[in-house]
Amino acid sequence: MNDAEIPKAVHSVKWFKNRAKELLRAYNDNDADAYVRIRTIVHCWDDEVNLQRVQHVIAVEAGFECWKSLLSQKSCKISP
Repeated sequence: MNDAEIPKAVHSVKWFKNRAKELLRAYNDNDADAYVRIRTIVHCWDDEVNLQRVQHVIAVEAGFECWKSLLSQKSCKISP
């Protein structure tokens, strides 16, 4: 997820959940960019790519350690 894809605003966890669902759909549609984004963070090639793993990717791209860290935030400020 690059800076152009993240509006400079405060987002709810729902926003990040929706990004994860979109990324998973793109991956399942064999989108090359989605594949690279996921496999850059999920290094185990034998692992099944599912929503839980993609949520982890979204959290890491947004600067969190993991999805659980993102969920612990009431809102997430994206810095410019």
